[in-house]
Amino acid sequence: MPEELKKHIIDEINGAVDYMQKAVEHKGNACGERYRMYSADELKHANGLLSEFRAEMDKKSMTEAEHKMYKEILDTYAEGMTKLESMKKAYWAI
Repeated sequence: MPEELKKHIIDEINGAVDYMQKAVEHKGNACGERYRMYSADELKHANGLLSEFRAEMDKKSMTEAEHKMYKEILDTYAEGMTKLESMKKAYWAI
């Protein structure tokens, strides 16, 4: 289960970044706004899955492999959030 959650979390984060990039490309029209909303939805999914992963890991002691997965998730999350924040600034800039 943890490996499956990791895959889904990373997919959702990457999806949020991809959608926000499209939002910036289509800034100023309805298509751009839809992509911005899709990005927010993907991030919401990633956050929910990350909470589920944490809850699963809190039930027991993490193995070394699970700790490595958690680190990979957090690294991807941090990188994705940095990209998202800079793209959001570009999207909302006049």
